[in-house]
Amino acid sequence: MTTQGCAGARVVIAGSPVRLGSWRPLALLGLAVATASGCTGTTGHLALASTRDLDLAAIEKPSGRRVKGRSCIHVVTVVPIGMPKFDAAIEDALRQTGGTALVDVVVGYEVYDIPFVYGLACYVAEGEAR
Repeated sequence: MTTQGCAGARVVIAGSPVRLGSWRPLALLGLAVATASGCTGTTGHLALASTRDLDLAAIEKPSGRRVKGRSCIHVVTVVPIGMPKFDAAIEDALRQTGGTALVDVVVGYEVYDIPFVYGLACYVAEGEAR
């Protein structure tokens, strides 16, 4: 077994050479994972939300199924590629059941990112589909 303390020196452990300094890419990966962050928050509450024509009589019938829809955008470095749309989040939720409205709606905003590298920002609409 051979070891030397100089930077860039080769270390032979059990017959396989290992280059000192090979820990740096792993350290950078660990730093990136450690700085990855996310944030969620409630933007508001609505009694009723829809992007379609409504028949108010049909809304009275409870479906009992809560659904969640999202409208997301990508953020590259610090530049957003578009804007998330609240109506697209509602439409995504309604598409799951074929309903015409959401009742007892909770509107939220979610952000997940690795600072100054890449991120994802979403409006989230969750409610009971009718």
